[in-house]
Amino acid sequence: MVLYDVHENTKLFIFCSSWFFMTMILIRRAISQHHVCPSLCSKCKTSSILLHSSLCNVPSTTSLKESHNLLLHKIQEPYPDVYNAAYVEKGWYEWWRLQGYFKSTIETSNKNQQVFSMILPPPNITGTLHLGHALTVTVQDTLARWYRMKGFDVAWVPGSDHAGIATQVVVEKHLKNTESGFTRQEMGREKFLKHVWKWKEEKGNTILEQLQKLGASLDWDRSYFTLSDSHSNAVNTAFKILFEKGLIYRGDFLVNWSCKLGSAISDIEVDYIAIDKRTKIDVPGYAERVEFGIMYNFAYLFSDSTGKCNCQFP
Repeated sequence: MVLYDVHENTKLFIFCSSWFFMTMILIRRAISQHHVCPSLCSKCKTSSILLHSSLCNVPSTTSLKESHNLLLHKIQEPYPDVYNAAYVEKGWYEWWRLQGYFKSTIETSNKNQQVFSMILPPPNITGTLHLGHALTVTVQDTLARWYRMKGFDVAWVPGSDHAGIATQVVVEKHLKNTESGFTRQEMGREKFLKHVWKWKEEKGNTILEQLQKLGASLDWDRSYFTLSDSHSNAVNTAFKILFEKGLIYRGDFLVNWSCKLGSAISDIEVDYIAIDKRTKIDVPGYAERVEFGIMYNFAYLFSDSTGKCNCQFP
């Protein structure tokens, strides 16, 4: 956990609020005063003094030059009269990423250099990012950029969460509509997991694109998925250690059993309904409504060692 005093918070606020405005002012000043290089560089092939030094210090790659050309075209356009998000953001993120500004070198960096690392809470692959994700990303991105400015080696790790039962339900619905109604039980574990990975590749990338649109300075070389072999092995190992220490154990407890999923589910997945009389309720997995609010009395017959019933009823 990172703690700040009032002075530290003040500096952080000033940095965040002024970063954009100072960047745009410096860009406009550089363009107006040094629009053309004194001599055209034979390597970067650009006449923009703003991009000249950066181009000459990086490998010549097509994607990098395309990114620089996009920025060059943008800064030569007429300056907009009002704030335009698309105009401001266009091209910058790809340029930052290709320059390697987000990469950390914790494994090989100087041992005397201070390190700041954190994990982006992995979003579920069942949907897309919402306002809550945007808030979390903004706060973490501010911290990452602030610590880079202070000279720390920053590792901000991105990833996505397989979301367990939530993804299972979504993928099963998809298979029901596209795979002749096969269930995961009929399909088998291995084949079903292949469909989960396919779903992740198709839908999960949307989340990563949204994170890039937000301008998050994540170290994309460290991106992970919680269902990967490395993470699955880590979970299994941790579970085994906790079980052997007696911190995880079997017991007789009431659980929330889902007849449709064939699995126990957490309290957060349960909808509680209060009833005070006989009531028919729609239950997933049942064709007809099920009647609740009824108490039954029943008795079992007991037999002695001979197997004959030795019970009497009034």
